[in-house]
Amino acid sequence: MSEPGAAPPWSGPVTITEATAPNKIWATPASVTDDTRFMKIKQQMVEVCTKQRHHLKMESNVKQGEVYVYHPPATNRWYRVRVLARFRSAATPCCSVLLLDDGERKTVADCELYRLPEPFCDLRQLPPQALRLRLAGVVPVELVWRLDDAGAVQCHVDRAAHWSEAACLFVSRQLTPGTLCRLRGARE
Repeated sequence: MSEPGAAPPWSGPVTITEATAPNKIWATPASVTDDTRFMKIKQQMVEVCTKQRHHLKMESNVKQGEVYVYHPPATNRWYRVRVLARFRSAATPCCSVLLLDDGERKTVADCELYRLPEPFCDLRQLPPQALRLRLAGVVPVELVWRLDDAGAVQCHVDRAAHWSEAACLFVSRQLTPGTLCRLRGARE
């Protein structure tokens, strides 16, 4: 799991963190909470960030694709994030980020991002825990109505470019954050 979104080479229980479409499901291995190595390193990161909060360099030059630590205002939480996109919201520079260990996407202000403390910069030491999943064996379809040469109406089922709003709503209602599922890993 060197990069979020890589196909998992294993099967096992996962906990859903976000599901917005049949092909956009994020989860973490259910064993992550039991993985003492991961939890120990993550706790150390939180402790270091909390102690050094006023000494951590707030990032003023946020770059797309880079990894930072995100600190929501008025909380004691710290998250490793990768910047997906940059934009300006009102008068504040913002960015869309992916929480590397949860799979959740958020919009955050640049001023909420800090440089990741040195011991936690190496993602090989503490790889991202989020997995991007999709439902296997399902594809988006749409009904296409056509008139044939004789003027008769014919209906065909074609593969659609995008999932329908109803399919996305169904998945998001069935796979709510915290839902425990069994994953059967398969590489494409």
